[in-house]
Amino acid sequence: TKQLKQLNISNNIVAQLELKGTRLESLEELRVSNNLLQQVKLDEGHSQIYGALAGFNVVQDVLIGEGMLLLSELNFEHNKLLSVESFAKAALPSLKSLILGNTANVDYNGIVSADFKDSNLGELRILSLRHNCLAEISSLSALAKLEELNLSNNFLQEFLFDCHNHVGSLAKLDLTANRLVRTQWTNPQNLQ
Repeated sequence: TKQLKQLNISNNIVAQLELKGTRLESLEELRVSNNLLQQVKLDEGHSQIYGALAGFNVVQDVLIGEGMLLLSELNFEHNKLLSVESFAKAALPSLKSLILGNTANVDYNGIVSADFKDSNLGELRILSLRHNCLAEISSLSALAKLEELNLSNNFLQEFLFDCHNHVGSLAKLDLTANRLVRTQWTNPQNLQ
């Protein structure tokens, strides 16, 4: 198993995935979409992983340990996440794409706020928080290299944005289908 590069167990009924203690040093991509997973744990034993795709599960908790220095893509769309905190606070210096959309449904609120203050996501290029119950997002300035931000289909009522001081590299911003009553734009020359 030392040469295994991709593990794909998508489209099953897996409720628990335990990789702790395994010797999968060469595992680069983990695909566990469309299962019944409630928790995903990524730790130093899997430090070679650059992509984890776990959409369409019932994940409520994502535990990210130290040593995930190569992780560049995380997709937890269509899960039951309540917070972005485990992602924002994790040491993920190579993360380029974070997809956390569609966490809300009629029985479940999903993500209602997102704070990226003091995050270690300096290389993040794509952030999708679409189709949540997001009423507040703050501290985007920590995401200096962000190019695409999708906040569509949320509950945002106000969006105040200084393109130069917050995210100077932003090229695409989607605020479709929110509850916006006030927007304020300062220095939007980089926005397409």
